Amino acid sequence: MATADLDDWRSMCELNVLGTLRITQKLLPVLKRAAGGGTVQFISSTAGIEPYEGGGGYCASKFAKRAWPGCSGSSRSASPTYCLA
Repeated sequence: MATADLDDWRSMCELNVLGTLRITQKLLPVLKRAAGGGTVQFISSTAGIEPYEGGGGYCASKFAKRAWPGCSGSSRSASPTYCLA
């Protein structure tokens, strides 16, 4: 943590978390209109399950991506669109 490069962390979060959010926001309206709803599946990395030495920003962004679908549970019941990790 003492030597973590903030630009590296920002880059990882921008790509792995915010990039996924942007794409999901664009696709959700289409999935909600589809017959039977749709499924959003987040593909991540084992780094989101088991961190490794020196992988701070990457592992943190993958943990966030893995946790995200569980945080959207309240929206799941209002829509036939499901999120999986």
